[in-house]
Amino acid sequence: VTYGKLPPLNPDDLKLPPPPPSAADKVRSEDAISLSEVWEEIKAKTKEMILGSSVSGLVSVMRGINLLVAGCMIALAIAQIIESDSAFKVMADALSVIYTIFFALLLVGYELRTQGIDAMLRDSFGFMYSPWGRCLFLSMISIFPFGMVGIYGVLVTLFGFSNAYFNYYVIMKHPSFTRGIPDYVPPDATPAANTTANSVV
Repeated sequence: VTYGKLPPLNPDDLKLPPPPPSAADKVRSEDAISLSEVWEEIKAKTKEMILGSSVSGLVSVMRGINLLVAGCMIALAIAQIIESDSAFKVMADALSVIYTIFFALLLVGYELRTQGIDAMLRDSFGFMYSPWGRCLFLSMISIFPFGMVGIYGVLVTLFGFSNAYFNYYVIMKHPSFTRGIPDYVPPDATPAANTTANSVV
């Protein structure tokens, strides 16, 4: 036995092993899913989810999103004033800030309305009770934050536009909304409240 010597190197041993067989050549392009098909599938699933939801659940979701949009608008308006570095810029932004806060509070009043606020809104802002009017109102107030606080204003504007379309779609497509937005019913006038009151008496 001879030690200290290595066997001669075989050049074939340095070659990489052959790659595993690939099925790429067997894939047919006509079987691929296009982006339009994916988008249609997303729309169909979203429509099915919305139309299958209860009206109380949808109203709660719409109210929550509307209040979130209004809160973001008010926060952006306040941040815009705080970030202003001169009195001239504050005066230049004052009109847009006032409009933004006013319409945001109007949206909050619409969602958290009492009987008196509901009567006032129907007299002065009756367009908010129609699908088109509500969509246009939500779209219009979403424009105000566009130039505020950089990219955050743009994001709130896009979120507001999406919310406006969502409100319009739900009111127009969901069977429970075909008669329009229901009138305000005070808590003491509901059948459950009357039944409880009669049982107590």
